[in-house]
Amino acid sequence: MKKKIQKKRLLIIGAGGHAKVCYDICISNKYKFIGYLINNYKKNFNNLNENKKNFIIDDLININKYINHNKYFFIAIGDNNIRERIFKKYYKTIKFANLIHPSSIISKSVLLGKNVIVNAGSILNSDVVVSDNTIINSGSIVEHDVKIGKHSHLCPGVKIAGNVKIGSNVFVGLGSNIINNLKIENKVTIGAGSLVLT
Repeated sequence: MKKKIQKKRLLIIGAGGHAKVCYDICISNKYKFIGYLINNYKKNFNNLNENKKNFIIDDLININKYINHNKYFFIAIGDNNIRERIFKKYYKTIKFANLIHPSSIISKSVLLGKNVIVNAGSILNSDVVVSDNTIINSGSIVEHDVKIGKHSHLCPGVKIAGNVKIGSNVFVGLGSNIINNLKIENKVTIGAGSLVLT
């Protein structure tokens, strides 16, 4: 008789557009989705269809009643500063999941922190390090030996060449390209379509 494998139970913090993407990856990763925790559960979230609105289960201030050994959490908020505040508040008390889209390609030598999402069609090559609470958005390519700091966000279509060091709380805009061997300092915003040469 086969032993039934218990799915990891997942709560998503947030209920905006990024949360919808996280929900889809959660289902494709065979988590058991429990619901959304948000800052104000009475607020009307137009980004969610009616079916998903039914899963808004509680206010984030009540998170403690959901913490136990078989529940995982994912902060599904695109804003780096808000995501960082929530992560720092709870990282010692709750278990964070990583969400990896099945169409992404990730080298076996890649190191991922906690609360990391790798969206559809992204590629992470050899010896990449993605630190805690970071978003790698759809179709991004991160080449060998890149280090990405905590609470950062790569928008869709970003391309980063080898040996780049990216600080914490960095936002890299849609379709930007960063050439090899550069260092991006903390709290830098790179606008959409940028080519970073120095």
